[in-house]
Amino acid sequence: MFFETENLEDFFLSDIFKKNHQPSENFSLIEYFHNKAAKVETQDWNQKLKSIPFIYARGKKLKSPQSVCFPSIDFETEFGEGVTVIHGEVYPKIETNSKIKSWLEFLGVKEPSDESYLENEIIGNIENCIDKNNYLKITRYIFNQHKKGLLSELHYDQLKELRILTTKKEFKTAKECYLSDFYEPSFRLEKIIETVAFVSDSYKLPADLKSEWKTFFLYIGTKEKISWENSKIKDISNRPDAAYFQIFKNDLQENYWKYSNGGWQFNLDYFTINRLSFQDIIVSDYEKSYVFWEYVIKNCEPYNSDSIDYAEGYTGLYRNFWFRHKQESYFKWSINNLPIFPSTKKKCFKANELYINEKEITEIAGNFLPVFDYDEALPKEWRNILPFKKSLELNDYIEILERIAKQKKKKEDDDTSKLIGKKKIALIYGKLASSISNFSKDEKQDISNWAKTNKILSQNDEFIKSTDLFWLKGTTSNFGSELELAFLPDELLDDENIEELLSLLELLLFPSSS
Repeated sequence: MFFETENLEDFFLSDIFKKNHQPSENFSLIEYFHNKAAKVETQDWNQKLKSIPFIYARGKKLKSPQSVCFPSIDFETEFGEGVTVIHGEVYPKIETNSKIKSWLEFLGVKEPSDESYLENEIIGNIENCIDKNNYLKITRYIFNQHKKGLLSELHYDQLKELRILTTKKEFKTAKECYLSDFYEPSFRLEKIIETVAFVSDSYKLPADLKSEWKTFFLYIGTKEKISWENSKIKDISNRPDAAYFQIFKNDLQENYWKYSNGGWQFNLDYFTINRLSFQDIIVSDYEKSYVFWEYVIKNCEPYNSDSIDYAEGYTGLYRNFWFRHKQESYFKWSINNLPIFPSTKKKCFKANELYINEKEITEIAGNFLPVFDYDEALPKEWRNILPFKKSLELNDYIEILERIAKQKKKKEDDDTSKLIGKKKIALIYGKLASSISNFSKDEKQDISNWAKTNKILSQNDEFIKSTDLFWLKGTTSNFGSELELAFLPDELLDDENIEELLSLLELLLFPSSS
């Protein structure tokens, strides 16, 4: 008889094996694995066998070494629960063979204790140990172990998968949850981003300190603020960022299958990415993204470009080669490919589609072009990493002038809104005049071509075809004539480049009567 560790778990849990393998025969199987693992060339078996269910436990259930105990003493937790122990027909044979018993201890079989209950019954069954009937009892047991200082760093890490009741009466893993306002998190999100899984307040009893529950939940991975985190992603379906994972999945599969000659297997187990908390739920949501980036820019350091994102899995004829493949930064990909930044247009855009929120750009572009919607100047660190457009170009100025002229006027528009429009036009004229000496021949022609088909603001606050407008050099007055003069701010009257600009705008120019 010859066993390989590949697919052993599925085989041992199959109905065929259960019907044909009895507890009286189980020691022979354990002895076989012990002998095989003792061979130098199969040392890796020990590591694999730790999680494979090949030992019969009481109740005729197959368990892995890490989820079963020796039945050496009677044990109950503070609320009357016991641990899973090795079957009565199997253990006497183990007890008389010190080498096999020591080997099983090495694989993870323990004596009954609070620690073994935690590791075997809770952590070893983390996906199924919690339900609506027992969640308070089991979570309180872990909470009490935490208060006694009996949990290790490894325990806390494993308990990130513990199912926690949320305010929506659903169960989510601790690492997926965020502290509800009841627990006083550093950043209160409950009334802002309702789609997040918030921890229910049902865990706290009157005699408990709220702060102790808060600390416990934070230890097992529950969040209280937005921060950088490493996330393992297995299921990439129905995600707004699925394109990122699919690109690299396809590339990996193609490259690793090249070595297969048609016979190897390829299994991508998961991606590990460095991202900001909740980054995937702000896609195309202006309100959420506004709150998100307002907090992030003020409280988080920019992304560390040295951080490595990678994919991991198995390949080879028997899935016996583990690979870790570095890939493009998730964060850098996301800011250029996902609409996650709020704009002054009250919509979300990709970073490379947005203009930086500098004062001058915001004053000129206003709601006409998408400017990053953030009230303060960007810190240098964030400015350097976010690929916003850093300046307005000629085509941008022309587009804004056109949009101002074409925007629908409402009856309730007052003098203030007119002044805002005039201010934008004045700023644009000033920018064009100051840059005109640097414009190429083609760029100057673009201005003229645009002016021939668009309207210019007049002194009477009406938008009129540029060919019907005039400009008297050195003044903004028509001296009582019927000439329709173009609007021009006083501060530009003496600008050395203004005459050339107005000429490009197709205005009829007259020298001053003086």
